[in-house]
Amino acid sequence: MPEIIRTRVIRPSTRLKTSVSYKINTEVVGSGDTLRVEITHESKPGRWVYFFNGRDVCDRRSISFSVIETGRKVDISSSGAQPVRNSLAAQSAPPATAGHRLVPLATNTKPALPKNENHRKHSLPPLHSADAQVLILGSLPGDESLRLQQYYANLRNQFWQLMATVLNEPLPATYEQKTNMLLKHKVALWDVAHSALRPGSLDSEIADEEPNDLTAFIKAHPRLKLICFNGSKARIMFDRFFSKMNGITFLDLPSSSSARTIPFEKKIYDWSEIRRILNV
Repeated sequence: MPEIIRTRVIRPSTRLKTSVSYKINTEVVGSGDTLRVEITHESKPGRWVYFFNGRDVCDRRSISFSVIETGRKVDISSSGAQPVRNSLAAQSAPPATAGHRLVPLATNTKPALPKNENHRKHSLPPLHSADAQVLILGSLPGDESLRLQQYYANLRNQFWQLMATVLNEPLPATYEQKTNMLLKHKVALWDVAHSALRPGSLDSEIADEEPNDLTAFIKAHPRLKLICFNGSKARIMFDRFFSKMNGITFLDLPSSSSARTIPFEKKIYDWSEIRRILNV
């Protein structure tokens, strides 16, 4: 019986305070598999482990975990499927029930991670204001963006030139000026993936992605009326984890990456649809 391992890290530093739900993609789990979910915390000790029978999750796109923190205490509960056990209870305790609290493993116990887990990368915090009307979603920041902790930091990426043209603004010189330009026009930035395995910067190499909590983000920004996908990979991942929301328009855009080799004028034409929504 194959064992499929999924790992999540609780990261309050990069999530909204109201966001307490973490999703696990179960689309590749078969009825004969065992799903093992291992959860750690970015700043607190312990490791929590769920085991699921494949037949209980194979017909679902995902299962969810809710996290409640009180001081140093972390309570985790599952929803969407019933775990059969946790790692410490497996030998003597009866099967766990959905919503039970997991027992943290000793901190010196290491999970059996995939060989390429060292390629796991994480998204940046969202760029946003409370009155945001447009949300532009990428897939996952490239290596240069992660190194500098700046959205679209690769000089070959055409994002900032596209947005300056669409918003009828001169191209800003500094990153602070670039982000202020977006905030001025009520444009927010984030990525669909909270983390994913990716050895380089290509969307085609993204695997085992875990989503950001976009549902909570959208609820926290009631003036949003347009969600744009910067490239097809962002849209594909969004559709895998989320459903469309009433009252919001969804717009597919050609990737701003230089790897998307269509004329720049064509990209400007497509991206200028944002202008109509914003009435710039």
